[in-house]
Amino acid sequence: MENEKFQDLVLNHLAKLTQDLTEFKLEMTEFKEEMSSFKRETINKRFEQIDSRLDRLEQKQDNANQQLSQLLEFKTEATQKLDKLLDDDVDFLKYKEFQNEADIFKLKNQLKVIK
Repeated sequence: MENEKFQDLVLNHLAKLTQDLTEFKLEMTEFKEEMSSFKRETINKRFEQIDSRLDRLEQKQDNANQQLSQLLEFKTEATQKLDKLLDDDVDFLKYKEFQNEADIFKLKNQLKVIK
């Protein structure tokens, strides 16, 4: 083989390898872009799931806080009513004690008269 033919053959192979390498680089760039897009979509979906979960947790917390507020209001009302009932009962017991003492006093006086 002649030197010129050999050089042409090597140059042709180098040109083909250069073209193949350029095509490979282009495909790799496209692949990287697709992977980046896929990663972004995946991350975005994951963040949407996390956001959705956080929204549900916040709603549950709001509901729990509302129920707690209602329970505290109920407790306050119940305590006030119970205190009033106890006050009324104590007043009634004092009244009854006074009446009983008065009745006992009357009975003692009547017993003195009978003796």
